[in-house]
Amino acid sequence: MKKWLAIVVITLLLLVATSIAVLWWLPVEQKTRLVNAFLEPYQLSVERVDYTPPYKLQVEGLSSEKNDLYLPSATVWLNPGIIYDNQIIIDSVLIEGVQLNDQQHLRSLPVFNSTFLEHIKFHQLALQHVDMELDGWILRDASIQIASPRWLSTEQRLPYGDIQFKAEQVYIEGEALDDALLNVVHQPEKSTVYGASFNWNGAKFSGQAELINDFWSLINVTIGQLDIGLEEQQINELHTELLDRFKVNHINSLDLINSQISTEIWQVENLNLSIEEIQLDREIWQQDRGYFSFDADSISYGDFSFIAPKAKVNLAPNQLEIEEWDSDLWQGRLQVSGLWTPASLKLKKLHMSGVKLLDDTLQQLQEMRNKSNLFREITIDDLIIARSQILQVESEPFWQASGVNAKGAQLIVKRAEQWGLWQGELELSINSASYDDIITTQGIIETHVDKNEWRLNRLFIPLEHGYVDATGVRQLSGDSLPWQLDFTVDSLPIDTFNQFDWLPFELSGLLDMQGDLKGLSKTNEILRYSMDGHIDIGMREAALVHHTEKDGNSQTTIQPFEMSGLYSTFNRGVVKFATKRLVGTHSKGDFSGEYDWVDPKDEPLWIQFNGECEQWWVDVLSGETREVSGCDEEILE
Repeated sequence: MKKWLAIVVITLLLLVATSIAVLWWLPVEQKTRLVNAFLEPYQLSVERVDYTPPYKLQVEGLSSEKNDLYLPSATVWLNPGIIYDNQIIIDSVLIEGVQLNDQQHLRSLPVFNSTFLEHIKFHQLALQHVDMELDGWILRDASIQIASPRWLSTEQRLPYGDIQFKAEQVYIEGEALDDALLNVVHQPEKSTVYGASFNWNGAKFSGQAELINDFWSLINVTIGQLDIGLEEQQINELHTELLDRFKVNHINSLDLINSQISTEIWQVENLNLSIEEIQLDREIWQQDRGYFSFDADSISYGDFSFIAPKAKVNLAPNQLEIEEWDSDLWQGRLQVSGLWTPASLKLKKLHMSGVKLLDDTLQQLQEMRNKSNLFREITIDDLIIARSQILQVESEPFWQASGVNAKGAQLIVKRAEQWGLWQGELELSINSASYDDIITTQGIIETHVDKNEWRLNRLFIPLEHGYVDATGVRQLSGDSLPWQLDFTVDSLPIDTFNQFDWLPFELSGLLDMQGDLKGLSKTNEILRYSMDGHIDIGMREAALVHHTEKDGNSQTTIQPFEMSGLYSTFNRGVVKFATKRLVGTHSKGDFSGEYDWVDPKDEPLWIQFNGECEQWWVDVLSGETREVSGCDEEILE
């Protein structure tokens, strides 16, 4: 409502004074002519005036030539005590059917001055079936009722008082608000909206608000069936509009019910959201005591899809307390609680069950890890993974693990931006797993870290015909980072290693190893130089397959063999292999030598095979081969 309301009402008061002044018993036509004669200097006229004593004045067709103003109908009821405390008392003014717009220069009306405002008191103003176009707002079939209206200055746009408003439609910037209702107590110091509601694009809005220090606080606001798509720029513009244009800077309580919201990167289906105590003029890390909770049918974020998520979050300065996050993810269930700060993620609980990590979800897991780079520290007080599965069949070697279970307590998994197990206890078990042709069941890993010392308490992986067993320890801080590893390998299929470029030839068979190693691990160079210990190596049912090119032709050499007890030692970066006999089906051979791990030389490390009429060597490091044929006695030896 604009200043025109005061102007229109004051104009009507001129009519009241004029009508009372004339003989009220005159016919309507004469009353109308007399009133028009009085209003002529003000460029005002009426079509009909009727006065019903003692308090009612009826005016029809009030118009202003200068301002293009036309009032189809207006009724004024006087107060029985018409004058009190130097003010004219008006019980009620009712204006009906008026159409107003910005082009009507209402302030130029001669009756609009502070004298009228100071000496007239209204008990009630009412407008019915009004159309307005003012300051970008368009009202259609609006009705306004103001109890005890007051203007404190001629510049005041909306009178103070108890205001009730309704409109069939309100247009603002091309958007239509249907069935708008408003009940507000408008006061100089503190205004309160006791009720407001409207419909927009199929959504229903209702709520209350309170004006505090020139800004509005939204109270008990409810939005139902909202279906909206927003771009990132539109979200920022909406935030700016609320703050700068509508002066809304606080949400006391807001509920969003059964709604669909989508942006360029995320979509939410059937969202129910509750927000409390949020300051819109502050960033999320600057909230004092905010809270929000939600549930939804689904939330999609990029490639992530959370099914039936629900959450409760408390906001405080520089922290988000996640009371609860519960959703289905990756065909399983995810439950999380903890504390999120700008630099850390401290989870009280991380529970996952029935999760299936397939090729695409493994990529999502890597993406999630990349996004966690913003945290310097990540801790997990209670970790549980149950009945989960990992499957990778996109590229060779294929591998999978089923029945994955894990328990962890007081874990620090990221410290000073470095991933690892830095503190806590962790136990991992797998019902069944396979890597290429290696199959295992009931594997288990038990480990813990305490006082910067990591211990591998147990690693046991059963194989089809054997097992892998290991224990170890490593310091995680200090100048040298000492470590030790004891392990046993029984009947591990060698074929799997052909997937890697470790050796320049192919091997098959079963591998046996037993080792006891230790050293320092501050850097790779120190690791190589300081490694000390031994490894006993044996191969059963083995074969060496080597492919070469000779005279443009491809040649393949296959040497079946067995070897037991190849003893290797590590000392100051030099690996020494004691001479060990190789026994083949049609040949015999041996393997020995040494390799400087710190300062590699271009010296070969030969495996030699002696056949009935040939000798054949292959360099373990380069794949170079040599061959001598003949049936001399020396060769046969």
